[in-house]
Amino acid sequence: MPLSLRQRLKRSDSLLGWYRRHLQHATDIRFFTDSDFRNHTYQQWVRQIEKSRVPPPSNGRMIELYVWLRNVDYRVESTLTSLPEGCHVIVEEQSLLSIRLLIERSSNLRNKGLRLLSHKQLQAIVDSNTPKSGAWLCTLSSGARLGNFTALYLADAAHINSAAKVIYFDHDEVAVDGQRINPVLKPGWDLDFYLGTEYIREAVFFDLSLLKNSEIISPENLLLSFKPKFRDERIQHVEYIGFHLVDDGVIDNESHVDNYGICQSMPDTQPLVSIIIPTRDEAEVLRRCLDSVFAHTSYTNYEVIVINHDSVKAESLQYFTLLQQDARVHVIDYHGEFNYSAMNNRAVEHASGDYLLFLNNDTEVLSPGWLTDMLSLACRSETGCVGAKLFYPDGRIQHAGVVIDQNAVASHWHKLMPGDHKGYMHSLIHNRRFHAVTAACMMVKTSLFNEVGGFDEASLAVAFNDVDLCLKVEALEKINVYCASAHLIHHESLSRGEDNNRLKAQRFASEKRVIRERWALSERPDRAINKQLSEMLKLAH
Repeated sequence: MPLSLRQRLKRSDSLLGWYRRHLQHATDIRFFTDSDFRNHTYQQWVRQIEKSRVPPPSNGRMIELYVWLRNVDYRVESTLTSLPEGCHVIVEEQSLLSIRLLIERSSNLRNKGLRLLSHKQLQAIVDSNTPKSGAWLCTLSSGARLGNFTALYLADAAHINSAAKVIYFDHDEVAVDGQRINPVLKPGWDLDFYLGTEYIREAVFFDLSLLKNSEIISPENLLLSFKPKFRDERIQHVEYIGFHLVDDGVIDNESHVDNYGICQSMPDTQPLVSIIIPTRDEAEVLRRCLDSVFAHTSYTNYEVIVINHDSVKAESLQYFTLLQQDARVHVIDYHGEFNYSAMNNRAVEHASGDYLLFLNNDTEVLSPGWLTDMLSLACRSETGCVGAKLFYPDGRIQHAGVVIDQNAVASHWHKLMPGDHKGYMHSLIHNRRFHAVTAACMMVKTSLFNEVGGFDEASLAVAFNDVDLCLKVEALEKINVYCASAHLIHHESLSRGEDNNRLKAQRFASEKRVIRERWALSERPDRAINKQLSEMLKLAH
């Protein structure tokens, strides 16, 4: 949306309340990244919400649990006490006797029916096809505990998704004084995010059949070993604090991998990218944008299509004439009432590229590899729309993915966070899947854009057209991805004055209603945002 129109829209009192609600969810996450604030809110949540939560019924569902003890020390009794009855416990050969004696002497353990196995015995069970459906393996360190209802939630998840081979939980840590701290509230399964952070390496169960025909060295290696076989439906997330790990004084729940998680899949030949920029007058704004594209883009095979929406200023018309002397640039005219969707759809008709890059005129390129990195994600067969990391001129985060909920419809994740912040679970510095990304800088295959009918120019002329496009693409079983390494400045105005334009407010409310009803947002949980995290943010607010 051109800067001039967006400024006029945001000066409406009628829209001011919406913008505040729009920012509320994303802004709260800023405070959740502070450990003191997070732990205070978490303990509130445990007292007020978690304790009242009713676990799923067992309904006679049978599972076998195998727990691999990584180490054995003085805290192991606490770990064993947390295990359900009849659980198989795998320990080193030299620890079998001491654990057996501990179980016999402990009143808390002696009647639990725990079954001790060595690593060799577990390997023999796997190789002999003894484990039946419903056998699951996890790992625990001494002092760590399973949640009170973890086994029930595991059985329920395995029943609901019978294809699941990996089921992972949220987890926290237990401090020396017994306080539960540092909750790690994970998103749904996201391979891109996993490649950057290994975010499910803790608090995870594996179907024991995964170990068949493989030498068991360490369960932690299972995810990477079997990754090529995994489809999204085979990895299930349970939004329950299922594991209580040991607080060793180091918060290590974030990233071990120093990359963005990009799956490089660039074709041998560079495809043409059509960069589409709508504008109305604002010659200097457009000049700043294009100068940055030309000067700071390492990828060379692109064209620029400037959409001139009824510009009248002499300096703008002169600049358009100058631009058309550059073979890379085409200027097309669009007349009539502002309709973001329609003008971009018209521009696509003039585009020659295999990929489209929708770009606001009030942006500036910061990272030379922005187009390459976005393209390396967009050209994958499973990818739909790709968004960039956008900064305000003062360095704060403007966009790092869009989260969707019924009330705000579309909120920018981590909006207003410091630009150098890594974000909750390092989500600002690694690629992640979202339901939507903003069209202020968005790439999509031309064929895919046309397949879903482009932007909705009839019902979503100004707002939510990018969200709608992303959801249409997602309906084709494509994924929308935030590209953490593509950095641009977005000069979005943060000030809002007075403008009592009721027609614009009515149109905005109408478009909001369209997106809510079309996609049944009240029934659509956002996999990128943990439900328990949302509960804690609301509690904190």
